[in-house]
Amino acid sequence: MMFSAIIIDDEEIARYRLRQMLTEEQDIDIIDEAYDGVNAIEKINYHQPDLIFLDIEMPGFNGFEVLEKITCSPLVIFTTAYDEFALKAFSTFSVDYLVKPISKSSLSQAITKFNRFSGDKTLQNNVEILMNHLKSKKTKKLSIKVGNEILFVNYDDIVYVKSEDKYSIIYTYDLSFVAGETISELAEKLPSNFKRIHRSYIVNQDKIAKIVKWYRNQHKFVMADKLNSEIPVNKENNKNIESFLQ
Repeated sequence: MMFSAIIIDDEEIARYRLRQMLTEEQDIDIIDEAYDGVNAIEKINYHQPDLIFLDIEMPGFNGFEVLEKITCSPLVIFTTAYDEFALKAFSTFSVDYLVKPISKSSLSQAITKFNRFSGDKTLQNNVEILMNHLKSKKTKKLSIKVGNEILFVNYDDIVYVKSEDKYSIIYTYDLSFVAGETISELAEKLPSNFKRIHRSYIVNQDKIAKIVKWYRNQHKFVMADKLNSEIPVNKENNKNIESFLQ
C-alpha cells in the first residue's frame, strides 16, 4: 500500500537529502514539498497527505503552529536540528523524532513505526483527538525564537509588543524577550484581543490598566505590567478611542 507524504523544511538541501533517502522506501510516495510554515499549511490542506516530515524551526509558522492550523490529521515525523524539542514533539503524538543530520537507519526505523501506526485505528483516532485539541485549546502559546531556542509564552502573559527594526520585543509583566520576527509577522499570529494601536506597538487589550489623555487630545495606554508602561496611541485610533476598545 502506498502512503502519500509531504516534506516540509526551509532548507533546500535538507529536503533534497530526505527525498533521496526516501526513494528506497517503496511504500512512501512524496507528493510535494514545502519551504516554510505558510507554504506547509497550504500544501497539507490541499493534498491531505497520510504523513508529513515536519521541520520545527521555520519562517512564517513553526512546526507546532502548522499543526494547529491544518484542517486534516496526518501522522507526523519531526525532522530538526534541535533535540531539546523532542519532549514537546512527542506530546503531539508524532510517529517519531529525527535529529539532523538524519541517518538512513533512523529514517528506516521511523518508516517502520509509521507503517505500524497507519494500520492501527486506535492510534489514528488518538492522533485526530490530539490534533483537534491543538486547534481548539483555550490556552494557547506564542512561540518565540530566541537565539538557538524557541520559547513558548502564554498569550495571557503577554502585555504588549514593541517593534525594533526587523525584530520585536515581547513584554510580559516583568520580563522581555527579543523575537526574531517583525511586528507585522507577530500581528498575524496573535489572537483578536491584541490590537495594533501604533506602527511600533501591539497591546493586549486585557492588560490595559487605564487610558490617560496626552497633549492635543491624544491618548496613552498605561499597561498592567510591573513598570506601568505607557504606550502611545496613533492618530487614527485617537479619533474614536471608545469604538477602538469595543
